[in-house]
Amino acid sequence: MHKYLKHVILSGESLNSLKEFESVAVLLASVSIQSQSYSLIDRLANALSSDVVGKVLYEASRNLDTMVRRGNVKIEEKIEGDKRITRVLIYPEPGATPIEIRGRLPDQNTIEKFIEAAYKDINIARNIAAIAMNIVARAHLKSVG
Repeated sequence: MHKYLKHVILSGESLNSLKEFESVAVLLASVSIQSQSYSLIDRLANALSSDVVGKVLYEASRNLDTMVRRGNVKIEEKIEGDKRITRVLIYPEPGATPIEIRGRLPDQNTIEKFIEAAYKDINIARNIAAIAMNIVARAHLKSVG
């Protein structure tokens, strides 16, 4: 669990809901790092309705597909001690050192549940955007030393 999840100010939803959707934050962060743009995270952070949430996730998933086909992203799983670690490696340019995000990308079921949860409480989407932005910042910090 990202450290930020322990400190986020909750407005109605439980910490468990945010943890359940952490992979959505990883998706948004991955796309943001590769595209060098915060626009999808910003749109989610400022979402006024669940319609925006669906559109943002559509664009993020479409961008992820392009990243995969171009070889700009890879998933790596390894065992560290007694833990299985999953990380997303983003290659800003071919042959460049990857930027690492610990976590996994969401499956279709998680995306569906996230949209449903955001329909009930848009603050869940806004808080996931905050977590995604924190993941981006931390990934950049790690990549510079």
